[in-house]
Amino acid sequence: YVEEDGGLLVKNVILLAAGTWTDSKAQTPLYYPPDTLRKDAANWVASSYWARHMGGVPRNIVTDRLGDVRNPRYDPNVAGGAIVGDVFYDRLTQTSRDGAALAIAKAKAGTPLAVSAEHGGTETWDPVEKRFVATSLAFYGLASVDKGACSVCGLPKKANESQQNGVREMEQAEFD
Repeated sequence: YVEEDGGLLVKNVILLAAGTWTDSKAQTPLYYPPDTLRKDAANWVASSYWARHMGGVPRNIVTDRLGDVRNPRYDPNVAGGAIVGDVFYDRLTQTSRDGAALAIAKAKAGTPLAVSAEHGGTETWDPVEKRFVATSLAFYGLASVDKGACSVCGLPKKANESQQNGVREMEQAEFD
């Protein structure tokens, strides 16, 4: 969790991990293999970070947008293989400022926010394993959620979990 360009940058957020996850809308388990995640990690058609998923009332760019996903990449050493990225709260709107404050408070409490990748793509049926398998992915954004289908996807629990490449960890006073 670092201050950057007037906003809050949360580094190394797990966006989608290898495994079988059941989408709350489709209610169909889908296996996300590491190879598909690796191949399509950078295939972000849109990178907005939203306070909620689409559905029902259309999202509002002012009241529902928190910021952006930056630097999405595949990391084979995270959660058995995962797409990770940096989440940026731009703090340009009250919603984004509130979202950043909530992210810091939840991390400080040890209960970080979860995220849910919005994606499309292709899937095939694996008759041997008797499951659907994601064979391609295209990402259309990311939503902040209480609990996502991917049980390991979310912001880091502590500020120092995201420190890398000389990025300064927030001082306790800043974090407070």
